[in-house]
Amino acid sequence: MAKITRSTAVPKPLITHTQALKRKREADIEQLCMEHEAREGYIDDNERKHIAWRYDEKVKEDAMFSPSPPVKAPLQQLQTPLPRPVSDNSNAGGRYNIWLDKESHDKAKLLGNGNVSMGIRIALRSA
Repeated sequence: MAKITRSTAVPKPLITHTQALKRKREADIEQLCMEHEAREGYIDDNERKHIAWRYDEKVKEDAMFSPSPPVKAPLQQLQTPLPRPVSDNSNAGGRYNIWLDKESHDKAKLLGNGNVSMGIRIALRSA
């Protein structure tokens, strides 16, 4: 029996991004040359070169004056935690980590309407 194995190699794209851009440029220039030939009735090699040059200049200009993508903030700026509320009460709470079994966690979540911490506070007040 033949053993079937799955390849883990990433398939190569049919063409690279650079090749796709080159093909688009060639197709666009060919379209411009055909439009010029339809208008003027002829086209020579110098005119083709000139059309290609104008096309390249237009692409450069568009790239220079196009709006830049939004700048992303560094990760530290995005994840700054909000400060904990400060109370004048000397019995103000603190942060505590507790371990709960699944059943207790589910009960606290149900009591707190989806908030486990509130469910624990409600259960302790009623005890």
